[in-house]
Amino acid sequence: MRSIPAFVLCVFLFASCGDDGASPDSGVAEPDTLLVRPDGSGVFPTIQAAIDSAGDGDRILLADGLFEGDGNRDILFRGKKLAVRSESGDAAACAVECGGGEEEYHWGFLFVDGESLDTRIEHITVRGAFGQSGGGMICGGSSPTIADCVFESNKAVLGAALSCVSGADPLVLRCRFRENHADAGGAVWCQDASPTFEECVFDSNLAGAAGGALAGQSSSFHLTGCLFDGNEAGERGGAVSALYESPVIEECVFRGNEGGAVGLENTDQALVESCLFEENDAEVGAAVQCGGSTVLRGCVMTGNSASLFGGAVWCCGSALIEECTFAGNDAPAGSALYASCGDTVRVERCIVSHQGGGEPAGAGSSTTVRFLCADIFGNAGGDWVGPAAGQENSEGNFSGDPLFCDREGGDLRLGEGSPCLPGGHPASVDCGRIGAKDAGCD
Repeated sequence: MRSIPAFVLCVFLFASCGDDGASPDSGVAEPDTLLVRPDGSGVFPTIQAAIDSAGDGDRILLADGLFEGDGNRDILFRGKKLAVRSESGDAAACAVECGGGEEEYHWGFLFVDGESLDTRIEHITVRGAFGQSGGGMICGGSSPTIADCVFESNKAVLGAALSCVSGADPLVLRCRFRENHADAGGAVWCQDASPTFEECVFDSNLAGAAGGALAGQSSSFHLTGCLFDGNEAGERGGAVSALYESPVIEECVFRGNEGGAVGLENTDQALVESCLFEENDAEVGAAVQCGGSTVLRGCVMTGNSASLFGGAVWCCGSALIEECTFAGNDAPAGSALYASCGDTVRVERCIVSHQGGGEPAGAGSSTTVRFLCADIFGNAGGDWVGPAAGQENSEGNFSGDPLFCDREGGDLRLGEGSPCLPGGHPASVDCGRIGAKDAGCD
């Protein structure tokens, strides 16, 4: 195999490489706009040539077309505070083709000189990269802003589209990651980093081991308003895998992921809030696999299926599950949730309704599942059975039809007169709203 370029080796050692990153003359009053064309005509023959000539505050526009070859891949920003974006603002029309392979590694863009959020890359497609850590982009100790980009058909050992390491804290906005493939983190790999992803789409990414879309270790990534659709992992976290982390995942949708949607292992106060999990599949915990301290709040889990146990959730560690709705999940044991490892799982103000398969809640030996203000109703394997036995009619627990607006049609809002609405409790217990959804049938 061809040797790896020296500047890339520095990335893996988490060191800063390249030029000294000195800023241009601060006396320049107005930023410049530099245009780069795919055919190399004009003042700047390549993207790298334009960056090398640019100064802080400058803007580099890429004309529509396909950028490829040396100078248009393995691109270094050298610590400069500038923006690179497509001239048209259409990522589909402006692509960097990296041309990487097993015999010759090539990346798209490398942020390894302490770049900050003032360094921006926007409206560009990056594809065809191949690397060890990171394919399309590497953020090594750098924190650029990456907005409205597309990462597709990249490959790597770790994070085929994007690798964030060594204190990197990039902001990733409205990007799409599709059909990327890695051993871990099919699209994104994080280690000792704290990236933020907002309104991104991850679809059809694949990891041989963990994290079909995103995998992290010893990091604190934040996901808000993202869609994970049709991703797959061979071992855990078909969409997202986190190890030794404190991730925050909120207002995201996980649909049709294989190997489970979210896999959490040895986490510390992981938070999953206001998310929708539907039609994910796994051996255990098809929606969320909790291995550590975890809070699940305000989530809807419907149509998920596990072949062994935990149709929606499997917990091996302490967990708080509150204001969630479980409907139509399936597993031979614990069709909604299964707890093990001798810890206590608290289930508060949740609806557990119409599961298929075995008992709705299951538990291993010396493991406690405690229900408070919970409605367990209409499940194929019984309702207040298994670890839930004996808890009905105590601590606000009951069994009553939640009166979903249209359960079969996926509308899990609560209809008028639902016992899960505030003031509707059959025993007049003040539980507030039970479940993830308010009233609101059309």
